[in-house]
Order: sequence, then C-alpha cells, then structure tokens
Amino acid sequence: MPTLALLSALYAADNPFQLRPEGLSVVAGESAKATLVITVPAGTFLYQDMTEVRVVTADPLVAGEPSLPPALEKEDPVLGMMRPIWDLDVYVEVPVTAPAVAGDHELVLEARWQGCKGSVCYMPVTEQVTVPVKVTEKK
Repeated sequence: MPTLALLSALYAADNPFQLRPEGLSVVAGESAKATLVITVPAGTFLYQDMTEVRVVTADPLVAGEPSLPPALEKEDPVLGMMRPIWDLDVYVEVPVTAPAVAGDHELVLEARWQGCKGSVCYMPVTEQVTVPVKVTEKK
C-alpha cells in the first residue's frame, strides 16, 4: 500500500502549476523588481489564501517582501462559497536593491500553493526557484 509521502510525490508530479522566474538586470546601488510567474493553466485555479512566496536567500542583494496581485472573488467549486482565487497567471514582484559592485547574483525564492481543476484539488506544493540577477556598473 502506498505511503502518504509517496502519494504526495505522485500528486506533485501531476501538478500543472509551474514557477517561471524572470531574470533581472539592475544598475549597481539601485532598486528594481524581480518577477516570479506562477503559471495557471486554462481550466485550473489557485487559492489566494493557500499561496505564499518568501525570500530564502538574497545576499548580497537586499530583497523586500514579495507582493502578490489581488485575486478575484469567485465561487469555489470545491466548497461552494465565494473565495479569492486566481484563474490566470500570477505575477509576484519582489523589490530588490543591488549592491554597489557589478556582478551576477541569485535571488532564491520559495513558493507554496494549492490549486484545483474543477472540483478536484491538487496536493499543496512547495518549490524553490532561483531568479538570476545581473548587477551592471553605473554609467
């Protein structure tokens, strides 16, 4: 009989939601916003209250709190009540301040989410992703 960990791994493998980091280029000593996209395939949705993104490591960059966009209040087909969900790709912005010296750096983010397709929900997933950040010299 399969264990819960094995079942969770199998469900995670079938999870259609994907993380897509968008690389960032910023001038030394200045600030910009890094973007992480959570792709939401057609016919699926993510729960806003089950989604979070946090900064794992940023050094020598200085990263602020990730900002998730507002969700739409829609009827949850699983619970039959109004709930904030996203049924389109979710663009998460993270403010980043670059160090004074040029170079290539990494911003590591951890995202956790749960989504559904119709009335069938996937197991919650937690993944880490690296956003490449290129710091260029001031001109």
